[in-house]
Amino acid sequence: MNFLSSITSHYTNILTIVIYSVYLFLPGYFIVYLFNIRKHKFLLSYAISLTLLVVTQLPFRWVEGPVSYWVWSLHLVIASLALGTIYKRFTRIDLESEPLFTKFGNTSLGLILVIAAFALYHYIVGPYTEIPSDFWEHLARVNIALNAVLDDQFNPPISTLAHTVGQIDFIHFLHAEVAHAIKHPPLASIRGSTLVPAVIFLGSIYLFTVSLLERSRLSNRLVIFAAVLSTLLTITSFGTATFSYLRYYAYFPTIFCFPIFFLCISLLLEFLTDEHTRLTRLYLIAIFLITMALVHTQEAMFTVIVMVGITVWRTVRLYVSYTNCPQSVFKRHVWSSLLIILVIVILTSVILVLKTPAPWGHTPHVISLTDPFSNHRGLPIANPAFRFWDTLGYFGVVVYIFYVLNVKYFRGNDYINVSMFSPLFTHFNPVFSVLFLHLGSSTTLWRTSYLMPLSITASLLIVFFIDQLSSHRHRFRQVILGLLITLILLSLTPFSIGDKYNRTSRFSSLSAVDKTAGASLWSDLIIEISRIKLVQPIRGILTDHVTTFVLDSSVFGQVPNRNSSSYFPKHNENYEADIKYSDFTNHLLVINKRDGLMTTSSDIAGHWARNILKISSLYPKDIDLFIRNNPNLFSLIWSNNSIYVYEIIPE
Repeated sequence: MNFLSSITSHYTNILTIVIYSVYLFLPGYFIVYLFNIRKHKFLLSYAISLTLLVVTQLPFRWVEGPVSYWVWSLHLVIASLALGTIYKRFTRIDLESEPLFTKFGNTSLGLILVIAAFALYHYIVGPYTEIPSDFWEHLARVNIALNAVLDDQFNPPISTLAHTVGQIDFIHFLHAEVAHAIKHPPLASIRGSTLVPAVIFLGSIYLFTVSLLERSRLSNRLVIFAAVLSTLLTITSFGTATFSYLRYYAYFPTIFCFPIFFLCISLLLEFLTDEHTRLTRLYLIAIFLITMALVHTQEAMFTVIVMVGITVWRTVRLYVSYTNCPQSVFKRHVWSSLLIILVIVILTSVILVLKTPAPWGHTPHVISLTDPFSNHRGLPIANPAFRFWDTLGYFGVVVYIFYVLNVKYFRGNDYINVSMFSPLFTHFNPVFSVLFLHLGSSTTLWRTSYLMPLSITASLLIVFFIDQLSSHRHRFRQVILGLLITLILLSLTPFSIGDKYNRTSRFSSLSAVDKTAGASLWSDLIIEISRIKLVQPIRGILTDHVTTFVLDSSVFGQVPNRNSSSYFPKHNENYEADIKYSDFTNHLLVINKRDGLMTTSSDIAGHWARNILKISSLYPKDIDLFIRNNPNLFSLIWSNNSIYVYEIIPE
């Protein structure tokens, strides 16, 4: 493992992207080709590939087998699928079948344009690694998984199925395996590790938008334009507070599951709308739900919520307009709805009896519905003024206003209608909130806000207005379209009025922060501590709490705590006597006075202290004088640009 290279070569970045692409796309694509599947090729290829990565790992974890056995087994499966694909392609049986690679249509070209444009942006701006964002916690988990890979031993085995769900670091393990394959630490390959899942996520947004409009009367060009626009708005609007979802979560398990969410919704809509659709789609949905539950339970819950909503919504809608619906389709909806209601009643009863609710009210995430200003707790709901507002933002307000005023355009779009109303039957519904608190934490109830399809709805509104203007050039519609676009652009920008700032603009996290407030800020220190760790034992490091946060995550594989005070400034008053008379054998003293810049996120988001990267102020003012006056206690190992690493020599 090469811990000494500060900047990975273009070859390493390309190799990283290729490995991720092979693991996350090729196995599923081979299966799609072998079974002559013609719809949802991109998303099915990805979903099947991720499922194989997860399922093939489970037996080896159960029996505590070596990691290398799983890797060889996975490669054997991929090789077998590849050979089967080649055999099918070049046998006479398949001469009249669809070719292995079909010609690119306009939809595919639009997707390639989206991927190429984002890849260029990602190359220029770099990954989002702001200190001390949650990225560093996930990097620590990847390093923990990497240690397991190097030891050729999986992490502790699965004890029960309940413990399995959502508790195994499948995605962190994937990151670790790729880092091991390219012989570089995870942080060195972070550019490629965040590009591939981000591209797959954007591809799912693009293709899902196309599928929503495939039965509309819009022209092919307008459909592609709507899909491209929805991906652009997803990048710039989807997220929380100042954080763009695509940037902030690009290394996290959640972004690996969201594309499967869109695939499951597409499969369900096909099953409900077409009476000739087979039950195969339901089987696939069940398999993919299990995959999401194992990788990141949140997205499995999201999928179930929306699928239940769509099924019941469509049943009611078809009942109202029964004459326009084939009887077989209506019966399918009725039986599906009745089954769903029965399952919900049974599961709710079991959960309420067997589980106890998580505490709430001690954080601003959840408030009482009955009296938000009273100390007496009533029925819990998510706080609309906290994370929900951070997710909705001014952009969401604009979209909701235009959606309500033009709801006729979405009359048959069940996904949009159900998802736009989802806050009312999820986190603002006390029954759902109580049930959720029996399963999860009060600090995560608000996350169902991510179900609001604001970017897709905004793009559809714009396209519908453009389509209307193409056939009837009404001055009023032109004004409405211009107003919608203007308000959307304004809502996305980080404007300020007086001392009020648009803290729901995601532009801050879309800018480059890696060199001034992210991983590259102290990359030389990370490399040096990694080198020292290889040649001598390190029992501990005396430094400030922010530097400790970064080193714990990137070097020592320990989940960091951004609220820890570490050695400095906790011991600023007594550090001299402590260092002189305590046993600090095999300890390092790191004086890091290279401050980072205060970003807009740190300034207004409120997720951490505004001046957290002004670390030079955390050390005692006379620390340099103390080191100079005690040359027998310190041996300088390395220094560069206001960072000094000493070995402490005990008396």
